[in-house]
Amino acid sequence: MQRVGFRSALTSSSHKLNPSYRLASTYNAPTSPSTNTGPAVADKTGRSDSTKSAPHPLPKAYPKEREAFDNSDQVDNKTLHASNKAMPNPKPQYVSEWLHNMVGQNETMQGLLYGIQNPNESPGLLTKLKVSLLMGSKIIVGVALLVLISIINRIRAYRRLSHIPGPTLAKWSRYWMVKSNGSGRMHEVFYETTTRYGGLCRIGPNHLLTSDADLLRRMQAPRSRYRRAPWYGTFRFKPRADNIISYVDEGKHDELRKKMSAGYAGKEVPGLEERIDRQLQIWVDKIRTTYISTDAEFKPMDLARKAQFWTLDVISDLAFNTAFGDIPEDKDKFDYIKTTEDGISVITMLSIFPHIHRWIEQSRLLDLVAPSAKDKTGFGRISGIAQERVRERFLDGKLQDKKDMLGSFLRHGLSQAEAESETVLQIMAGSDTSATIIRAGFLNMLTSPTILARVRAEIDEGIANGHISSPIKDVEARKLTYLQAVIKETLRLWPPVQGLLLKVVPPEGDTFKGTFIPGGTFIGQSTWALGRDVDIYGHDAVLFRPSRWLESTLEQLAIMDRQADLGFGYGRFSCLGRPVAQMELNKVFVEILRNFELEIVYPDKPWDCEGRGVFLVKNFW
Repeated sequence: MQRVGFRSALTSSSHKLNPSYRLASTYNAPTSPSTNTGPAVADKTGRSDSTKSAPHPLPKAYPKEREAFDNSDQVDNKTLHASNKAMPNPKPQYVSEWLHNMVGQNETMQGLLYGIQNPNESPGLLTKLKVSLLMGSKIIVGVALLVLISIINRIRAYRRLSHIPGPTLAKWSRYWMVKSNGSGRMHEVFYETTTRYGGLCRIGPNHLLTSDADLLRRMQAPRSRYRRAPWYGTFRFKPRADNIISYVDEGKHDELRKKMSAGYAGKEVPGLEERIDRQLQIWVDKIRTTYISTDAEFKPMDLARKAQFWTLDVISDLAFNTAFGDIPEDKDKFDYIKTTEDGISVITMLSIFPHIHRWIEQSRLLDLVAPSAKDKTGFGRISGIAQERVRERFLDGKLQDKKDMLGSFLRHGLSQAEAESETVLQIMAGSDTSATIIRAGFLNMLTSPTILARVRAEIDEGIANGHISSPIKDVEARKLTYLQAVIKETLRLWPPVQGLLLKVVPPEGDTFKGTFIPGGTFIGQSTWALGRDVDIYGHDAVLFRPSRWLESTLEQLAIMDRQADLGFGYGRFSCLGRPVAQMELNKVFVEILRNFELEIVYPDKPWDCEGRGVFLVKNFW
């Protein structure tokens, strides 16, 4: 029986559809039973035919349409997309006319439409269309389900902490935290937020920020049920190798702390002060030979860089028994500072999404970009030096008895891997933090002539009375009351670590000053705000005024000291390196000021400073 081809409904000149062959929705094309009754077979295209001798659904007189029909079940998305774009008006009354005009101009669509109107002629095409629609519907349902779950979770998270004030955006997304971190003034943003919303405010869907000293002590107390958050785990300097900062397991953190406390305290390092003195004298000599300006020659010094060169040399001498030598060579020999400035933004950004960091670390992707001990510069080079020094100690057991910090760590049970990780941490934590306080101390003194003059007068008087040696001893510096007030005021206003240091609320939750905090909530701290608390330091808390430490009553002074000490941590989370940092500060201000007259070259913009958890300072001329 002869089948009517799709082309027979078209005119060869106009390519317009005969009204009798309008869309299937308005007219069902006539079908005729096949004369072949044999078993159906499938050809390579997936089309089922009765027999090989079955006539083609389109007459041979229309070869292009035959080819289009054969390929119609392989119609490409570009054709459909182009067809959609070509439609001038989506109103129903125009759909039929548009589709017929479009089909008349596209041979592939002619075959496709014929196959749809004659399903028995092209079962393979309809099967593929059904599968595509089924798969598409499953994907749509899956995406919709994920969106719905996400919305429900966000609403639940919002309601859990809805009673705690904070920026509107922060209640729904971590974008507020990302934006604050990327601003380069994270410390100021946190301070402004606590000032506006109170000492406990919301900064994320499950994140709170506090500037309340009582809550911080509560979280960090020895028997506190608050725990370290996954935030800490993002500060591993080697993939899957924890250090005393990155340990989330507090049992392991406390165990490691016990092994290292004696070395950091200097109790088992009798030459600690002499090492600091030696490196300080090298710096003084370098300034005298390289950076003394005269009427004939101007030689500015970037104090931001030189201060960190010195702290790097000190801590590397203490950690490795050999100083890096940045001060003598007057350069960042291993590009440590550059590497820190380039990488700290990524690290602090990942700390906002610790689950992403964990996935990257577990997938071994981090191994591809992580620093290697074979590197010539950066963290990799420092890690390589640490491995070499530690390996020497284990190859020769006698070196473990050496009277330095590494020897103390090993004597108290640090493994080789732990020692390698901790010595790298010493460099990072010990150099950045001390350098920040030195820079800030000089900045505040040099921009306050009255304060600078008083410090100089105290130093001169001590030298004249024989109370100050050369170089000054730590015990002597502690007796200079105004110098100690300057150091305390600097630490109050410029605590070197500005990261969130997140803790996790215990599962049962906690009620603090009448506010219930659900279990599992993360709470971070604004150390910058702690030092500017007007209830503790007075109405002029934002001003650098060292005399406040000399004028206060003993009772008020104790309160101020207790608050300021939070800049170094509290309880079991207090800074192990504080004794070394304090000794550096006691010496460096006296030795530099007794030897040199310093002036700021650009008083209108004395330095470039960014806050990204730690302070990145440069161009302090």
